[in-house]
Amino acid sequence: RAQRFGGPGGFFFPLGWRGFFFFFFFFFFLLGTPPRPRRRAQRTTAGTMAAQPDIGRLWERLDAEEKQLLLEKRRLQEIWLKITDMHKENEEARDALEKEANMTFVAGDTRIMLNVGGQLFETTAETLCQDKYSLLAALCLRRPAPPVRHRELPEGRGRAFFIDRDWWVFNPILHFLRTGVLPSDVQLLEEMYAEASFYRLHSLRVAIENRAKDAAGGGGGGAAAA
Repeated sequence: RAQRFGGPGGFFFPLGWRGFFFFFFFFFFLLGTPPRPRRRAQRTTAGTMAAQPDIGRLWERLDAEEKQLLLEKRRLQEIWLKITDMHKENEEARDALEKEANMTFVAGDTRIMLNVGGQLFETTAETLCQDKYSLLAALCLRRPAPPVRHRELPEGRGRAFFIDRDWWVFNPILHFLRTGVLPSDVQLLEEMYAEASFYRLHSLRVAIENRAKDAAGGGGGGAAAA
């Protein structure tokens, strides 16, 4: 065997087949094993590339949250503007009510002409002002309120405020303001109760409600019956 590979003193493979295989595997082992520092560099590069998507997602989330905060800020500003406008309107309404409350009525013995549904009624400011927050009391202000319009009547009949309502229901209402007495007719009381809302006569509504409670309970209180 030694002679085949160059004799006893041959240069190649002096150990025979065993030496040949040992040398072969040792050579390829050295070629197939990369240096360790290079592997570490590759792992570091791979970790950096894997961390880049995480940073990108973080920035995207921060941008989305910032946009959401801007939207919330605008929404709060709109709500604040609405509240400010409502506060201004409330102040204006309050000032108007205060001015109305400070308005003075004409003298109590002033004669007032009313044209209710074509029927003329003559009364005094004192009677119409029994409920000072009513529509009838507004006629007695030094500056009449706009909801009730007036018209000129033929000569000799003076000036009257025209109210487009049923005069036969207004007649017992005017009687109640003069005397505090309610009629005994139930149907007429129901019509008067409905008209009290139009004239804003709170005192009349309360009197009719008390009459109904007394009738249901069998009592004899409330406003007197005519």
